[in-house]
Amino acid sequence: MRGTAQETEAERYKEVRERRNAVSVDFVRIELDLAETFCSLAANVSSPQKAVLSRMNARRALDGALRALSRVSMDERERAAILRRIARIAKILNNSNPECVSAEHLCRPER
Repeated sequence: MRGTAQETEAERYKEVRERRNAVSVDFVRIELDLAETFCSLAANVSSPQKAVLSRMNARRALDGALRALSRVSMDERERAAILRRIARIAKILNNSNPECVSAEHLCRPER
């Protein structure tokens, strides 16, 4: 009986961990969507102040995605696709604001 309870608890823990990882992967994707949206807004507004604000918001969303990415596990194909999006967003931000961190630096997940 005791072995069954431990196995059930271990299975439950594994399910919770997998669910948490899936939510974190979704969070990364949503933050990248948000960063892309703010980059687009920055490129299309007439006010320089609004463009700066949009770039700052894009940077915050990108930073959030990078922090979360360092804590999730995913297959290499999916990670490569996300890293391509990160590089594309970072390139846009670097072209519009030279003080941004380089895309190469952003593509290395924190350990």
